[in-house]
Amino acid sequence: LHTDVGMLPPDPAVWEHFNYVLYEHPEPLPATTWHLNPIFELAGRPHFLTIGEVHDRVNREAVLDVIHFRHPVMTPGAFAASRLVPGLNEHGPVYFCGSYAGNGSQEAAIDSALEVAARLLAS
Repeated sequence: LHTDVGMLPPDPAVWEHFNYVLYEHPEPLPATTWHLNPIFELAGRPHFLTIGEVHDRVNREAVLDVIHFRHPVMTPGAFAASRLVPGLNEHGPVYFCGSYAGNGSQEAAIDSALEVAARLLAS
């Protein structure tokens, strides 16, 4: 998590939630940066950013925290287990959500979180 807008495209008018820049020097090096402000509706500055790769171009003074994430490994067993999640969420009081509740994608994580939120609001 960092605030180094130098990792975004040079023109702020083209900044998106998901940004890709190819740095040419000293050798071609891609950088994938997520701009969290529009994703989470954070107004103003600072701009909160995450980067998909370990990258030495991020200004170290702009680094707020280093967090290592791993994507779930969706094996046949994991897919089978993901089909059990809706039944686990029928009665509470514990509810499960996350990318493992679907196909391992970020979209599956959001979908499952929205389903849990709807259950909580209905109760």
